[in-house]
Amino acid sequence: MKRITCEGFEKLTKKETHLVEKLRTLVEEKREISSNLNMNGEDRVEVNEIDREIDNVSRDLSNVRYLLASSIVEEQEKDPDTLRMGHKAVIEVGGKIMEMTVTDPVVADPSNGSVSYNSPLARAILGSKPGDEREYEVCGKRFIVHILKINA
Repeated sequence: MKRITCEGFEKLTKKETHLVEKLRTLVEEKREISSNLNMNGEDRVEVNEIDREIDNVSRDLSNVRYLLASSIVEEQEKDPDTLRMGHKAVIEVGGKIMEMTVTDPVVADPSNGSVSYNSPLARAILGSKPGDEREYEVCGKRFIVHILKINA
């Protein structure tokens, strides 16, 4: 089972709705073109392109629905001082202070301070409290992270 935040669940639900609408539009386009009794070569090429896009959208929709069906939405913990998925934390690594949010891979965006709970950093700091010091490793290099503040 995959753990996701409420935000990740909402994002997947919106993506599912978008993909269903896109699929309906593509099927309707194909139906309109195919209903022409005098289809020419360009029409056949367009129908083939639509078929490929239908396959891609259907595959994406299946993946999203699988994620929705097989995921557990993780509720926020009541202890605001313990770092859990979905919490923001101010940390210090190698003298650099940064704010980050531990989240699920669906919404993770490291360049904007959102890291997946699967990342080495997040695995090291989940469950920590302000003042804790944790160690993690990336590509054989060890890092020490200091938890400065947690915002639930």
